[in-house]
Amino acid sequence: MQFLVEKINFESIDYLKIRLKPELLNLANKDVLKEYIGTEIKNKNKNFIFDFSDIVTLNSSALGVLIGILNQIKSVDGNLKFSNYSEKIKTIFEITKLNLVFDLI
Repeated sequence: MQFLVEKINFESIDYLKIRLKPELLNLANKDVLKEYIGTEIKNKNKNFIFDFSDIVTLNSSALGVLIGILNQIKSVDGNLKFSNYSEKIKTIFEITKLNLVFDLI
């Protein structure tokens, strides 16, 4: 599975910005993104921004994938931020109170 990734600097910190695709957040592919993040952590990248431009909705499986990845990143003192999310996605985070867990920028 191909990832659209770019290195960016945000608030004076280097991040890998990953444009998420809906298929990355389903149960069938739940480990693909997590394994990619693990590889990047081994390569000394620990700060990530997930770009939600292509994500229309999130289900409980997708939220579980994101929580697992957040825990993986936090275990190495990294940062995970979410960008370019729709109002619908923002509402999902607010209803589930995950807006208090994830860094929405």
